[in-house]
Amino acid sequence: MAGMAYNYFTINGKAYPDTPEWTVKRGEVVRVRIANVSNLIHPMHLHGHDFAVLAKDGEPLKNPQPMNTVNVAPGETYDIAFVANNPGAWVFHCHELHHTMNGSSQPGGLIQIIRYEGGPPPAQPSTLPRPAPPSGGGGHGRGH
Repeated sequence: MAGMAYNYFTINGKAYPDTPEWTVKRGEVVRVRIANVSNLIHPMHLHGHDFAVLAKDGEPLKNPQPMNTVNVAPGETYDIAFVANNPGAWVFHCHELHHTMNGSSQPGGLIQIIRYEGGPPPAQPSTLPRPAPPSGGGGHGRGH
């Protein structure tokens, strides 16, 4: 349909912050299957690690490619793997930044936190200060 605007994107049926964190152990090989069931391209990016693309649309690749971002077109699947060798908390997300929002709220959407076992607990979200509303009645031709 023309004019359709998608405002919510999900990982395993959940939009951030409702996506449960993936907990990994140092040295573990982490395997992920990415399936794009939308009609938009999602450049999925992993912070803190490179991954190997092992298969596209279920077909193993002869030469797995190391990268940290893979463009997943509508209807495509990718099997990727990385070695958990960089402890901390890392983000796997779509690089179309409006896909990391829920409607007009951010962060949200296609964001997945990957945390090493035994790592620090997640930080509690903070409330950011809002800009003050413009003062009423104001300028009267003085350039305000």
